[in-house]
Amino acid sequence: MKKWVPLFTMTLLLCSAVSCTETPSETKTSYSWQLILEKPSSVPIGLQIWKYADFFNDGTFVLSVDYYHGAQDTDTFQYSDSGNVIRIYDMYGKDWIGTMPSGAIQAGNTVQFKAESGEGYFALKYLGN
Repeated sequence: MKKWVPLFTMTLLLCSAVSCTETPSETKTSYSWQLILEKPSSVPIGLQIWKYADFFNDGTFVLSVDYYHGAQDTDTFQYSDSGNVIRIYDMYGKDWIGTMPSGAIQAGNTVQFKAESGEGYFALKYLGN
């Protein structure tokens, strides 16, 4: 019996340490973009499950979907912007380029992103903060 106590303690510590590393803290507050697929057949299949998107100051672009039972999935990519042009890198095998309006974007405006290769597009609708 005494041999099992250290084993049980180590197992418990290991499980608690793993659970801490699996849930990193994130700083996002709310989603501000809605993903719109006008022709789902024209975009990679991996893009079709997502509902929302967000651009973060650290250069990450995060796609997400909320499920009815409260769970959420996300997928993260890198992006860069120069002026009003935004490039999302290697998202499902393609780079995507979108041109933002020159003025401040208003809630309800839509920005279209086209694949750099010319095949496929999707749009993001700004929902506000």
